[in-house]
Amino acid sequence: MDRFPTIKSVFCLTLETAAKVVAYTHLIVFGFIFLLYFSYKTTSDLQNYGTSLIRISYSVMHNIMQENALLLSAFFSGGLIIGIRKKNSDLVLSWLLLQISTLLISLVTLPITLVPHLIRGNYVWINLQVIVFIILKSFAFLVVNSYYLTLSRGNLISEEEEEISTS
Repeated sequence: MDRFPTIKSVFCLTLETAAKVVAYTHLIVFGFIFLLYFSYKTTSDLQNYGTSLIRISYSVMHNIMQENALLLSAFFSGGLIIGIRKKNSDLVLSWLLLQISTLLISLVTLPITLVPHLIRGNYVWINLQVIVFIILKSFAFLVVNSYYLTLSRGNLISEEEEEISTS
């Protein structure tokens, strides 16, 4: 994790506050998307396949994978919040490892959707969404990685100590 660039503050916020903003935003957004996706896809699957989901098609399996990915993101965001509050670098590292894997999957997915014969109207929007997703995830990763490095090195000044020193 030392090979990535580090930052000291984000938009006039301390690194700890910025990491908390990333953690809470990540938890709220992915939790909300999970609830919406789960409720929509469950009702859609029940309408399409009935109450017996014995015949699991590729679309149902894809939905299950999407739900699992969203749920994992929400769980790891909760772990990140606990790690920031308790200054536990292991919980912060687990969130960073999940972000590395999702970023790698996104980077592998992007060229597949850029194949010339696949570019249609809806694929352009998918590519833009993937690019925006990669940019936002990279920025969040950069913020939390900088927080992790300062936390693991032991030179993190908490917000309470900073307020006392400035008073």
